[in-house]
Amino acid sequence: MKRQAIVHGGEAVGALMQDGSLFRFMAVKFSVWALDGRLFESPELAHRAVKAHFEGDLVSLAALGASREEGIEALHGSS
Repeated sequence: MKRQAIVHGGEAVGALMQDGSLFRFMAVKFSVWALDGRLFESPELAHRAVKAHFEGDLVSLAALGASREEGIEALHGSS
């Protein structure tokens, strides 16, 4: 089982754990507790979700936190 730290602003705020073909976010700071347990297609998408969370970008965060297929469609502009 491979883990990857998620760092924001020079501070580790979470970790990604492989969950099948997806990556589960585990919050290690209260500031990202809202993302705890969410699944992402890739570490890059998890990083984007953390960034959107801290920036208050609810539109991007909603797209990243949607179901697997809906999140991918929203990110790539598919209809």
